[in-house]
Amino acid sequence: MAVWRTVRPLPRERGVFRTEYEGTTLRDHLALARPAVRAGVGRVHP
Repeated sequence: MAVWRTVRPLPRERGVFRTEYEGTTLRDHLALARPAVRAGVGRVHP
């Protein structure tokens, strides 16, 4: 545990570890494009 308390702050101090995120999803955090909607996918057939 002592190692973690020493190592963890280093990336934050260097600005390479995010502390806040702009989006609410992993896709937003990684700046990934949303996939195109495909016709018929997820549609419930009677």
